[in-house]
Amino acid sequence: EYIKAQNELSVARGGAVIYSPADIAAIGAGTNWQDLIFRDAPIQNHNLSFSGGNANTKYYASLNFFDQDGVIISSGIKRYTGRVNLEHKAGDFRFGFNLSTSLINDDMVAFGGTGFNAGAGIINSAIQFFPTVSPYDSAGNYARYYNIDMENPMAVANGVDAKQATSRTFGNVFAEYTVIPGLKAKLNLGSDYMNSRRDVYNST
Repeated sequence: EYIKAQNELSVARGGAVIYSPADIAAIGAGTNWQDLIFRDAPIQNHNLSFSGGNANTKYYASLNFFDQDGVIISSGIKRYTGRVNLEHKAGDFRFGFNLSTSLINDDMVAFGGTGFNAGAGIINSAIQFFPTVSPYDSAGNYARYYNIDMENPMAVANGVDAKQATSRTFGNVFAEYTVIPGLKAKLNLGSDYMNSRRDVYNST
């Protein structure tokens, strides 16, 4: 359909056909770029938790692992999460802490822009890139097409390695004292710390 439309446009403008029967035979079925960059993305989600206690002490602990492939090749996310809660009562005192920590590893893809030509990201490139071009050249390298100012979508997906690691730990400790029935004094201290790093490698 693409070849037919291009040939008809060229003839309508007074030119010759762009693709000869030999060209059409060499191209064959063509390239569906969206089929190459998109995929099914399975998800894993595992949880493990413990809880218990008695009249004076209560505790809770949990671990979680989440893993999902990205719907675009060479992308995905892994998340590790842990949580601990503890509360203890002794006479007129009640104290405890809540702590949560997580690590997220993002295998990102170079989505880029949402425009046309050089401003197109991987998704728009897959939509706009010529279906008459093969993903690889005769030497096995990612094919380049000089009549379009746009990257080969497969080269962008596999040739740009962008990873981001984000860790976050937050929690609080508290102490409460019953001064008299109906009057309590409570001290609550909390902290929220996050660190993130992103590394990008753009291959030749």
